[in-house]
Amino acid sequence: HSFQKVASENYDELAKPRPEHADVVALTQKMKLQEDTYKEITTWGNLPPIPQLLLGSAATILMVDCFAGAMFSSVCWLPFDLGPPELANTSKSKIDDPIERGGLGGDPLNIVRGPGWMVLGAFAT
Repeated sequence: HSFQKVASENYDELAKPRPEHADVVALTQKMKLQEDTYKEITTWGNLPPIPQLLLGSAATILMVDCFAGAMFSSVCWLPFDLGPPELANTSKSKIDDPIERGGLGGDPLNIVRGPGWMVLGAFAT
């Protein structure tokens, strides 16, 4: 409480620039210039049309891709369960089990069904 009182009573004196503050003031001004420059060059309206188109398209593709991968998971991905943790160190992996028994027929890529390749491909673009 006493600190606030002293600070408010002596505000004008404490607010005056001091030589020992010069480095801090210079750094603050440099940081402000960097911040203003960053804001200026990253403002959407300042971007040229091609980068706007690329960023907008990429964001749209990513949102549609995430939606498709989640909402149509049964069409995109083969159901696969790694099993309980206590069986994780057994010599036989479910990847080697036949697809009819919940495995992947020995090929990890079998987890991806036809449309799933399009979902993965969209992530690659």
